[in-house]
Amino acid sequence: MALERKVMNIVFIFGIAGCLFSAAVMYVVLDYRRHGERQNALDEMLRVQAKVVAVQKKMQGYIQYLDSLSAAKQAVSDKLRSLSVKIMREQTHVEKIPRDTQDQRPEVTFVVHYSVEYTFGFDPKGEVFEVVGTTGGIELKIGRPVLMGVPLARPLSLVVAGSASLPNEEEVVRQIHGRLPAYAEQQGAVMASEPAIRALCEKKLMEYVASFLAEQPGVTQVPIIHVVYK
Repeated sequence: MALERKVMNIVFIFGIAGCLFSAAVMYVVLDYRRHGERQNALDEMLRVQAKVVAVQKKMQGYIQYLDSLSAAKQAVSDKLRSLSVKIMREQTHVEKIPRDTQDQRPEVTFVVHYSVEYTFGFDPKGEVFEVVGTTGGIELKIGRPVLMGVPLARPLSLVVAGSASLPNEEEVVRQIHGRLPAYAEQQGAVMASEPAIRALCEKKLMEYVASFLAEQPGVTQVPIIHVVYK
């Protein structure tokens, strides 16, 4: 009887120990699972935070150009004279030279075919140049393109129409050739308002500003650039 009671006590003790061990194992398992969930949540939070930082950095790159507009304005102001375009045109000048009043023969017509190199750009001495950031991009406020300097005129051919040559024809031709730059300058002043020439000047200016801003630290994107005439 005493032996049975002792065996029962030992079994009871082992049963209690088994329950305690099972409870301990269950606690460890649940704690490990909670720790894993906390670690997973922490890892996910760190990943989201990294994405947010990356997006913020990317967005900052999109608007970083705004901090460089003043520098772009100064750079363009310093380089404006060289931001010009050259246009080659072939033109014809017709000039009639009357004879002496005593000469009954008709006047002599000179037809000069010549090439001209025009230079168009924005006047560095014109109105103040402005670079403005807007919701639609960047506006370059500036005066309209103008003819820069005296065009380079080169005679290509000469045709003399008349029954007889002039006695001083060589001198007349020299004088006509000497007047070609003035004729070309008058034509160039008109050409400066041509949409095609204005578009070329605008393109040269916008490309320079876009290139300058793209080279600035932190700038990842340059918005659309417009030229607005004052």
